[in-house]
Amino acid sequence: MTILRLAAAVALSAAVAAASVQAQQPATPLTLEDLNGEWIVQDPGSGTWTAFMEGKYFPQAEVPEKVKEYQRAVQENVRAGNVVNTNANSNRTDCVQGTSLSMFMAQSNPKTLEVGPAAVMLATRVIYTDGRPHPDTKSPDYKPTALGHSVGKWDGRALVVDTIGFPGWGRMCDVRWTTSRVPGGGVAVDTTRLVERFALLDRNTIEITFTWTDPAVFLKPHTYSFKLARHVAPAEVDPPDAPPKREFLTDKYWER
Repeated sequence: MTILRLAAAVALSAAVAAASVQAQQPATPLTLEDLNGEWIVQDPGSGTWTAFMEGKYFPQAEVPEKVKEYQRAVQENVRAGNVVNTNANSNRTDCVQGTSLSMFMAQSNPKTLEVGPAAVMLATRVIYTDGRPHPDTKSPDYKPTALGHSVGKWDGRALVVDTIGFPGWGRMCDVRWTTSRVPGGGVAVDTTRLVERFALLDRNTIEITFTWTDPAVFLKPHTYSFKLARHVAPAEVDPPDAPPKREFLTDKYWER
């Protein structure tokens, strides 16, 4: 009996020592590769898309009267029932098609993020990290897109992204919001700049801080943030059945 107690004590001591050593070992450091994968927006509590965009949760943007008048006009137009077919402008070529950057970043569908040698891909968005400058957005050759033009640089594990080149006033094809919306009651136009900081907090969490600046549409820089969580597709509950093995009496006599 004494021998058994001694053996148990030795085993317990070894287990405690192993746990202590493991606890003292530093965690594997995060790398840029940890950014790769599918990510999904974590709604901070707005509950509805309208509340999210109009600043019921995020700080309210301080904007000039011109922006407030534009927003009131859009809302009155919608309330009056003048917006019936939201796809009415889907075939137009004299305006900019697509989802505005702020709406794209806030969509609830999972987005794949992939770090490459010259760019970071976030779904269909391209963020160049090869040191190239922005194009001349005032040139007649520049064709604005709904997502603007983005270049990024690394700050440790954080990606800092600078975006310009948004469509101007009234240039979006959206039948309701012909000027790009910004959460908190702001807008983005061709003179607007956005700086985003993608900070990898842990292997399953990215925090994005957005700062919009433009004296034409913001009275002061407008900043807010939200988080992305790593999205893991649910495993199949029932794996597909293996095809049945068919046996025939004639298999004994003829090869098939």
